[in-house]
Amino acid sequence: MSPVVSRTCTEVSDADAGEPGDADMLSGGSRSLREYRSKPAYVLLGDPGAGKTTEFERESRDLGDSAWMINARDFIELDLDSRPEWRDRMLFIDGLDEMRAGGGDARVPLGEIRRRLDRMQPPGFRLSCRGADWLGHSDRQRLEAVSPDSKVTVLRLDELDDQQVIELLGTEHGRSKPERFIEMARLNGVGGLLNNPLTLRLLVEAVNSGGDWPRSRLKTLEMACRKIVTEHSEDHRAATHRSAHQLPALDTIFDAAGLLCALQLLSGMKGYVLPSGTGKPSWVCITELRYPPRRLPRKALEHALTSKLFRTVSGGIVPLHRHVAEFLAGRYLARLIREGLSVRRVAALMTSSTDGRVIISLRGVSAWLAAYSRQARPLLIEADPVGVGLYGDIGDLSIHEKQRLLNSLCEFAGEASLLGHQYRDGQSRGYRDDTGWAFRWLATAEMVPVLSQSLNAPNMNGSGQRLADLVLRVLPHAENPLSLMDLKGDLEAILRSDSRLVPIKMRALDAYLYIVPSDNNRVEFLRSLLAEVQDGSIPDPDDEVRGTLLDVLYPEAVTPLEVWRYATVRRNPDLVGRFWKFWDRTLLDKSSDQHLAGLLDSLHRQLSLLLPALEGSGMEDLPGKILARGLHACGDKQEPGRLYGWLAAVGGIQAGSPLWEDQERRVRTWLEARPHVQKQIVLTWLRQRESDKFVGGAVYWHCEALHRSTLPQDFGLWCLDQAIEIGDTEPQVAEGLVWQAYQSRNAPSISEGLTLDVMRERLRGAPTLEAHLQRLSELRLPNTASVEGDRRQNIRERLEQWEREQRQQAEDWADHLREHREELLDNRFSPSNLATLAKVLLGLVRGLGDHSSHRSRISQFIG
Repeated sequence: MSPVVSRTCTEVSDADAGEPGDADMLSGGSRSLREYRSKPAYVLLGDPGAGKTTEFERESRDLGDSAWMINARDFIELDLDSRPEWRDRMLFIDGLDEMRAGGGDARVPLGEIRRRLDRMQPPGFRLSCRGADWLGHSDRQRLEAVSPDSKVTVLRLDELDDQQVIELLGTEHGRSKPERFIEMARLNGVGGLLNNPLTLRLLVEAVNSGGDWPRSRLKTLEMACRKIVTEHSEDHRAATHRSAHQLPALDTIFDAAGLLCALQLLSGMKGYVLPSGTGKPSWVCITELRYPPRRLPRKALEHALTSKLFRTVSGGIVPLHRHVAEFLAGRYLARLIREGLSVRRVAALMTSSTDGRVIISLRGVSAWLAAYSRQARPLLIEADPVGVGLYGDIGDLSIHEKQRLLNSLCEFAGEASLLGHQYRDGQSRGYRDDTGWAFRWLATAEMVPVLSQSLNAPNMNGSGQRLADLVLRVLPHAENPLSLMDLKGDLEAILRSDSRLVPIKMRALDAYLYIVPSDNNRVEFLRSLLAEVQDGSIPDPDDEVRGTLLDVLYPEAVTPLEVWRYATVRRNPDLVGRFWKFWDRTLLDKSSDQHLAGLLDSLHRQLSLLLPALEGSGMEDLPGKILARGLHACGDKQEPGRLYGWLAAVGGIQAGSPLWEDQERRVRTWLEARPHVQKQIVLTWLRQRESDKFVGGAVYWHCEALHRSTLPQDFGLWCLDQAIEIGDTEPQVAEGLVWQAYQSRNAPSISEGLTLDVMRERLRGAPTLEAHLQRLSELRLPNTASVEGDRRQNIRERLEQWEREQRQQAEDWADHLREHREELLDNRFSPSNLATLAKVLLGLVRGLGDHSSHRSRISQFIG
C-alpha cells in the first residue's frame, strides 16, 4: 500500500478483567505508530492486507541507521554471526504469523525469536502478526521476558476509515466519485472489503472490469484475479507481438498460480526463482518442479510467476499478497480434489496431528478450499469453523452444511478462543467489524431453528454468551430480514432478561430493529421496553438501550412533548455512546419545525425539573441549541406569548454563561433583527409580571427573555405610546410601560425623540399615567444609562474573570500532565483516571473560546 494516507493503531489491553464488550477490548484511543517509538518493544497486529508491512517499512525508513527491518523467517533461519548489520539496532521483525506452522505448535517460532533476541540484546524490537494468529496474553508474557524493560505493548492497526478510503480511491485508484463507490459497495454487500487496503484494491480491480458488482468475497477475488491476469496477458502479448494461441489460457495460468501458491504455503518455502535466477536456500527454482500435476506446461508456471499475481522481492518471486496466495491455493486444491485427489490427504496437510485443528498459518487456504470444495467442507468445518467463515466465503453452503457450521462453532467456543485470539476474558472479547457480514449466509429462513437454539444456548456466562453474541451480529446482515421473523420472540426474551449482559442486549436490539418491520406492534413493544428501562425493571447501566430506543421512537412514538421525561442523568458520564448521541445530535437532526416548537413548549413547562439531569449529563447547552434553531426555523410564525415562554425559559439558565455564548449570540442576532418582536416580548413580560403582582421596579434589562439583545432606538417612545393605548384596559401594565420609558430616557441608544418634557406632553389627557409619571420624577432614581453601563461592565468582568480562571486551570493541568506524561503512557496511572483527566481537559478546551494558544497546548497533550 502506498503511504498516501496516515494510518493509526490502537493499543490492545488484556490486563483487566470484565465481561465481553467492544468498548473494553481496546484502550488509549487511536494514535500513529510513530508515537510508540519510545517503547522498547511492541507487537503490531492486523488483518491480511491491512498494511502492517507497509507501516513497518515506513517506520524503519524514518528511523534511518538506528533501525533494521527483517522478515521473521530470515531472522529465525539466518546465521546471527554473519549479520553484523542487525546488531545494536531497533529490529522490525515482520510476519510472525507466516512462521506459525508445523506440528500444530504455534509457540515454536516465537520461541526461536525469543532465543535470538535474548542472545542479541537489541535496544528494542517490533513484531508484526495477523490478529487471528496472535495468542494473546501467553504470547505477550513470553515476549516480556526478552523485552529491554520487561514490557510489551500490543497494538492493532486500525482499519481504513471512510475518509482514508475516499483518499485512496481518489489518489491511488483514480475514482472520480469515491463516495458513490463506497455507497455502491455497501449496497452490494461488500462494504467489509473497503477498510482493508488489499481488498479495497481488489474490489476496485473487479468493478473496473466492467462486470456486475460482486456480492461475495469469492466472486470479488475471482473477478479481481482474472482482471489482473487478463491485463498482464494483454500487456505481454503487445510487448512480444505474439499471437493469442501462443500464450497459456487464463484458466491454465490460474491453475499454475494456484499450484505455485499451494506448494509454497503447504511447504513453508520462501518463494520461487526463475531458471535465470540465482538459487538460494528456501527459494525453489521452477525447473525443480519436474512433474507439475495435471500436465501443466512449464511455460504456464513461468507465465504465472511473471504475472501481476506475483511480485519480485529481494531474492526471488512471491505471491502478490498472502491473502491472494491463500485464495488461489484453495481454489486449485479444490480442483485437484474434484479430479480424484484424496480429501483426507489434503486435510492432513493443513491440520495438526495433536488436536485435529487447522494449523494457524493455513487457515486462509483451508477456508478457500472449503468455499470451493463440497467434498472438503465437512472436514474443514469441524477442524476450523471460525476460519471457514472468517477467511473464506460460506455463501454456497447447503442448509445442512450451515447447520453443521453453526453447531461446530458452538462446540469450538467451549474449548478455544472463538476467533483464534484472546482478549480480556481469555477467550474472545469481541469481533471484527466484518464478522457479521462474513457469516451472514447463516441468517436464512431455513436456519431459524438452529439460530434460535444458539440464542438460547446454556452457559450464558461463557461459550454460550460468545456464540449468542456472534449470532446477534450476523442477523442484521441477513439479505431477507423478514424471513427471520420467527426469531422475534427470542430477541424479545433477551431484551427483557435479567441475566443477559448489556452488550448482548444491545446486539439483540439492533437485530430486532432490523428483522421486525416497523408497524404498530413493534412500536408498542418498543414503547413498553422503554418504559421498563425507565422505571428500572430492565437494567441499562450505560443508558445505551434507552438511547437506541429514543433514536428509533422519536419523534412519532415518543413525541416532543414526552421526550424530556427521558432526559435523565447519565449513569456513565465518561461514555460517549448512543444515549449521549441522541441528545447531542439526533434530537435536533430528527426534529422538524413543528417538533422544535413542541420541544420548546415542553421545555418551558418542565425546565426546573430538567435542569439537574441536563447538568448531570453535560448537556447544559442543549436548551440553547434548541432555542437558537427553533427561532430561526419557525420563530416568525409564533404568537408573542408562546415565543416569550421559549425565550424566558432558556434565558433564565443561560444568562451570562460563557459556555452558551455561541447560542446566545445566535438568539440575540435573531431578536435584534426583529425589533417588533423585542417590543412584544417586553409587553408580554410586563403582562406576566402583572398577573404575578410584580409590576413595577423591574427594568427592561431584567427581562431574561431578551437575552441581553440590543433594543431598537425608538424603544422608549414605543413604551410611552403603548402605555397610552392600553391605559384604560390594562392600567397596571400601562404603568409598567411608563416606568420603562422613564428609565429609557437617559439611555441614548433606545431613547430616540424621548425626553421628560415629551413624556409629560404625551401623557396629558391620561390623568392616571400622568400622576404616575409625576411620582417617578419626584423620586431620586439612579441614572439609567449609568445603571445599564454598570450592568454590562459587571457581565464583562465576570466573563473575563471566568476566562482567566479557566486559562490558568488549563495551563496548570497541561503542565502537570506533561510532567507525568511518561508515567501515564506507561500505564502507571489507571486508564479510568486518564480518561477522567482527558475529559476535564476537553471541557476546558471547549470553554476557552478563541484562546487558541491554550487550546493548542491542551490538544497536543490529549492527542
